[in-house]
Amino acid sequence: MNDRLRYEEREKIKALADQISSFVNSASRPMIEALGQELAHDHRTLVQSKGNMVLAFLSELKTQNDEGRTDLRNQAICEWAAKALKDGTPCLPYV
Repeated sequence: MNDRLRYEEREKIKALADQISSFVNSASRPMIEALGQELAHDHRTLVQSKGNMVLAFLSELKTQNDEGRTDLRNQAICEWAAKALKDGTPCLPYV
């Protein structure tokens, strides 16, 4: 995790990531897709920030793919991320 973050920030991020994992672990595919759609229906600045979060997630998956840290459970998404980000991770501006 980012070393520039304070302990409290890292704990808050870890708690949210755990909540998301818990949700997707028990949710149906339609529920997961609905969450993705709902996240897009927000203030445009927040949507841009969420896009940066998604890109950071995909960048981490690309790294895992490049380092061979995949198996059949995550191989498809890691390979997709590697292809999608083959030219690097774009930086979305904060407007």
